[in-house]
Amino acid sequence: MTNIKALCYDPCGELKVKLDFDNDFKSLQSRPKQIAVTSNNPSLYSDRLEITQTKWKHLQYLKSVISKDCHTFYDLLPYKKDKTAENTTESDALDGKQKTKKCKK
Repeated sequence: MTNIKALCYDPCGELKVKLDFDNDFKSLQSRPKQIAVTSNNPSLYSDRLEITQTKWKHLQYLKSVISKDCHTFYDLLPYKKDKTAENTTESDALDGKQKTKKCKK
């Protein structure tokens, strides 16, 4: 078709065309494309990679704004304990601050 005057895309996914401004829109007949999915790529890792404990804590705060259906995913993320995370509170970890001991003068 080289004489299309107007196109209309319906929210249902139907494409309609006008070949003349005075006529009504007609459905455009299309052939659905079939996509062959073949993936034989081997996994790069045998297990899930661990994230840091600080990152895991930050992700826990995201649960307040995401759907409850996703909470289990975030709870089950494997993490390794940070050496610095043991000396910080959760609020310090979010601020990027570490606790320091006050010296006696």
